[in-house]
Amino acid sequence: DRISSGAAAGRISVRSEPFLQTVSQTLKTATMPLRGVCQNIMNARQKDGGYGTFNNPEMLFQQNYQHLKEYCLIRNITYIDEMFPPDNMSIGLGKLDPHYLAQVKWLRPWKIVANPFFVLDGVSRFDFGQGKVGNCWFLASLGALTFHKDIFQLVVPLDQTCIGKDYCGLFHFRFWRFGKWVDVIIDDKLPTINGKPIFARSRDECEFWPALLEKAYAKVCGSYADMSSGTPAEAMRDFTGGVHICIQLLEPSSDLWKLLCRAGQSKTFMSCCTIPKEEATTGTTFPNGLVPGHAYTVTGLKEVINFQAASVVLLWHRWKG
Repeated sequence: DRISSGAAAGRISVRSEPFLQTVSQTLKTATMPLRGVCQNIMNARQKDGGYGTFNNPEMLFQQNYQHLKEYCLIRNITYIDEMFPPDNMSIGLGKLDPHYLAQVKWLRPWKIVANPFFVLDGVSRFDFGQGKVGNCWFLASLGALTFHKDIFQLVVPLDQTCIGKDYCGLFHFRFWRFGKWVDVIIDDKLPTINGKPIFARSRDECEFWPALLEKAYAKVCGSYADMSSGTPAEAMRDFTGGVHICIQLLEPSSDLWKLLCRAGQSKTFMSCCTIPKEEATTGTTFPNGLVPGHAYTVTGLKEVINFQAASVVLLWHRWKG
């Protein structure tokens, strides 16, 4: 049994099967054992019916969507979530002036419009706009999510309705939190002033999936006010369970364009953020039209040839409601 190596070529060729078995056993022995939370998660998933997978997500606050829905439909009642109740605590501190906070009324979709829909004419990044919460980072990530219909349906179950025999005021969404999928339920009471939703709202006032998804994420965060600052990477991770990479454009690498193109071809979620507004900046936008201190969805990458090559990054964010 022997190994011959070509050092100059940088390769090693193995000549005997017994040696491979020995190496395999050595590698298994040398593998770093799992510890702490990681070990607990892996053990739970390896059990029959292990929790935390998409098919069997963990329930936030142990609230079971199917059981609660059956309970409400059998008794013909509309659901109210006691864990994220329709009151000022769910809005949070410091988000609205007391004058406006006193005007807030929590209304269900069918009390806001006569004919509400959960999803109307499909899903796209043009469906929604930002409200009074400074959560452009969340909405930019949501814009990226709409490009991936398969992942969107994991986060936003589409078999939900705002009217009809299956309606009971109960909705649920799924987020990836701390290494596992979590099912989050809410009631459909939304904070409004003068009958208009004050946070995320749809371009078509009859569509409500953006507002309800935002409410579910606010419940995970603690309140609407707790969504006031963040990064797109946080929400993208919670939508996918993926790993993120952040590139500082002040010192970009020479192969930045190739990296972005590979990411685009791999259907990677992408976003970017502008620098905060400085004292010398006048107006609400930079000279290039971008809004200071806001997050944008990267919607595409193009290389344009017009006398000379130019790399173009397409951005989107409906930052005004």
